[in-house]
Amino acid sequence: MNNRKKLFNDLYRVLKLHDKGDDSFTATIELNASHSVYEVHFPGNPITPGACIIQIITEILSDHLSKDLILCKAKNIKFINLINPSENSIIDLIFKITKTGEREVNVSVNVCSTDFSFVKITAAFREQCNER
Repeated sequence: MNNRKKLFNDLYRVLKLHDKGDDSFTATIELNASHSVYEVHFPGNPITPGACIIQIITEILSDHLSKDLILCKAKNIKFINLINPSENSIIDLIFKITKTGEREVNVSVNVCSTDFSFVKITAAFREQCNER
């Protein structure tokens, strides 16, 4: 089962990818402010849930590496500012791959806009095992 794109083209869409060639790349995305998740998180004050941010990171990294990845270790996650899609619908995710193993990849990601840094994460992702 491919879990790479659960939220893609629903909660967000990728506007631009920029591969810097040195194990770094940037994805510019647009959040869908009318998505149903914002009706409950939170009515009148939409905030992108942290779990959705992590899933977006996972999906974009998986797609970039052409691997079906899951988060296996969150070494450091800092939620600095809330992401309100009505105020900040366009955001950048700046990826820096720090180590790649046979089945695991370590990455640092800065989720930001021109004016704000929203989330900084250092984590390890591994390939999903599709065997039962």
